[in-house]
Amino acid sequence: MRRKLYAKVMASAALLSAISLPAHAATQLSDIDGSYAKDAIMELVNKGIINGKGDGKFDPTGKIERQDFAIILAKALQLDTSEAPASATFRDVPTTHYSFAYVEAAAKAGLIKGLGDGTFGNGVNLSRQDMAVLFVRALGVDAAGKASNLKFSDAGQIADYAKDAVAAAVELGLITGTGNGQFNPTGNAERQAVALVASKFVKQVEEKKQSESSPTPSTEEQPAPPAEPDKPVAPPTTPSVPSSGGSGGSSSPDVTAPRVTLLSSSPVRIGNYVQARSNENGTLYLIPEGPTPRSRSELESLSSGRGVATSTANEITRIPTSELFSGTYRVFAVDAAGNVSAPSAAIELVESSGEYNVWPKPEAKIWLNSGSSANTFLLDSVSSDPLTYNTRNINDLIEIRDGATELRIGDYLGANCFAVIDPSNPDQKVANLLVDSSSDLIEWLGDDPNELGLMIRAKEGANQHSEAFIEFTLWSDDSLVLGHAEIPILFDDEAPTVTNSTYENGGITLEFNEEVLIRNLNLTYSFDNFDSSEFMTPGADYDLNTLDNITYRIELTDSFLSNLTLPVEVRISFTSAYDRAGNSLDAEPIDITIN
Repeated sequence: MRRKLYAKVMASAALLSAISLPAHAATQLSDIDGSYAKDAIMELVNKGIINGKGDGKFDPTGKIERQDFAIILAKALQLDTSEAPASATFRDVPTTHYSFAYVEAAAKAGLIKGLGDGTFGNGVNLSRQDMAVLFVRALGVDAAGKASNLKFSDAGQIADYAKDAVAAAVELGLITGTGNGQFNPTGNAERQAVALVASKFVKQVEEKKQSESSPTPSTEEQPAPPAEPDKPVAPPTTPSVPSSGGSGGSSSPDVTAPRVTLLSSSPVRIGNYVQARSNENGTLYLIPEGPTPRSRSELESLSSGRGVATSTANEITRIPTSELFSGTYRVFAVDAAGNVSAPSAAIELVESSGEYNVWPKPEAKIWLNSGSSANTFLLDSVSSDPLTYNTRNINDLIEIRDGATELRIGDYLGANCFAVIDPSNPDQKVANLLVDSSSDLIEWLGDDPNELGLMIRAKEGANQHSEAFIEFTLWSDDSLVLGHAEIPILFDDEAPTVTNSTYENGGITLEFNEEVLIRNLNLTYSFDNFDSSEFMTPGADYDLNTLDNITYRIELTDSFLSNLTLPVEVRISFTSAYDRAGNSLDAEPIDITIN
């Protein structure tokens, strides 16, 4: 592979959607002097709960979207965002989304439930009634029956699920009407309104914590009991410094700062990733050059809450740059104990001038058989057989557009690279698509003998719980990254099975536990329990159809059925059927009675 060029390309990876910009101190916000929520905005910005939108502005009358409100809620409640799940709860907030950790933390706490269709509502403006519901739910207030106290003239327009919560929020002083005796439940919540309610909410939370933690008054101070061996002992006022970076069995607190290493090379185009790693697990932040943060809260504020968590030491971490300004940035790391690293080397972000977009095709996945070392997988740009499990056309996996023009992935160039062409001028290469993976569960076998594509194989250590991705990076001939996408690899070494078989209305329905590719099957029929039988001819006696490769329908032809004397038994034998990873179907012949 062209390693020098590859190093440049992979230094900046995928396009990632994000909206918040680095935070500005409250005194730098030039557009809040006329806002009724100025004090609340300044308070929350200083606490790192909300942020400006760049250019020294807050946009007080701007709208707020549901995913950004989830960030505010998680920060206000100080929810743990360091242990986000491996897979997303909502399909519109994937693990790569800037709000993923906050949305998952709020969902885990039972504060948000999505829209009921498997989505969270990413990009949807937050309504006033939903703001009330979420804040009241977060406070743990019993709002049942409070809807009867609503006095707004438009109370009938408040959704049934929100009426009790709106009434409770009004009673608690969190929210008021919009004037003229109305509440405007479906109106969009403005940023200044959210800030005002959030400020009151934070005070309610703090008061609740204080009331719950206040000790019962005692007339005589009791001495503290001695520490028990099986309980942690509070650290001394002046801790001793451990000999290593916080790991190990020492009872001393971790006071050693992590070390952060910048892996990307300047410049990185805005919209791509900056890659770095820390020698400890924790969180990495990309911060404009200038400030020297000394706490996690400062890092959260300066990065607009867009830190990227790492679960293991020295893990290559990709930090999104979407919506950031061009300029000089540095990476900081904070470990689990809250120690902040020294800044990394400087990295320059530059404006992206291209309009290229790279996406995975809907439901694009790559299956590898982790149970067979001989099972290789060919990725090319020419194959067209939908029943071939070990060859995939890259055009079926990746979509590339230049503005509104859909491009096509063309000839394989070698070194894991394909040419990208404009179909209107197929002789002219417009870009290059590099294929690779950072996973150590993938073995690259080089170019196939026909030089049509590249071959890969799963290593023995891979199993059905392993996670890996194939990475597709679009780059220009002058080594500029134009776009990036990832497709998950599904490791599979289990044979598919038939879960159901029925006859109805002239056809036999077969259901499988996963996608199955049926290249060949034999059908026979018998009137005497298969003491004797006759073969059935495809096309003349039956047709095989499927929409999703999980459910198949064998349609018996009218000519076949009209010549039968019922009842008759049909036997289905699978001679060549397998799943997407090449595991052969584990099924005995199936007998179906037709009455």
